[in-house]
Amino acid sequence: MAAFISYDETTKLPEPGALETDTLDFKGKMDRRDEKPDYPELAKDIAAFANAHGGVILVGAYEDKPNGRLGVIKGLASDADVKEVRDAYSKAATEFCSPSPVTDSKVIPHSSGKVIAVNVWPFPGQAVGVREEGYERWAFPWRSHIETKYLMPEQLPMLMIPELRSTTAPDSSHAEHACISGSSFSRWQVGHRGSQMAIVRASA
Repeated sequence: MAAFISYDETTKLPEPGALETDTLDFKGKMDRRDEKPDYPELAKDIAAFANAHGGVILVGAYEDKPNGRLGVIKGLASDADVKEVRDAYSKAATEFCSPSPVTDSKVIPHSSGKVIAVNVWPFPGQAVGVREEGYERWAFPWRSHIETKYLMPEQLPMLMIPELRSTTAPDSSHAEHACISGSSFSRWQVGHRGSQMAIVRASA
């Protein structure tokens, strides 16, 4: 597991051929949906790092998908583009994650333009959920090596125990998309067993 080291304006960017790690995610362009920032997708990447060991999302670092390495760095050209990316990640963290993890974006100059480093600190004591746009239902992503997986309800308490969180990655190989929701359209929802609240499987 790579240690999380936050980036700032003076950080040397990875060279082409560098690999993604547990704490570093290459993102050529900001995810969009219908030409607008895809806030749930941005929030998923943020929460995945917050629920693991923290990490850095590098916007402007294009991954060579076939081999999983950094292909080329192509920074943003305009200040307007830089502002849009920084504002979008900030909104994703504050309005689409609960609780809101600590993030901080830095602008790193490069010969090709400006690269945005979105620093995400690990969130201690509880899981960070991601709200699906248009619904009150929540998913709990986790950064596992260079992949994002989703936690099952029975795995969530692991994030509340620092000793386990720092040494053990949950086995999410069987997890599809764990959600907590008040809607019957979700896979999981908050229900009641007697006088206690519980996470129960939702009806189809």
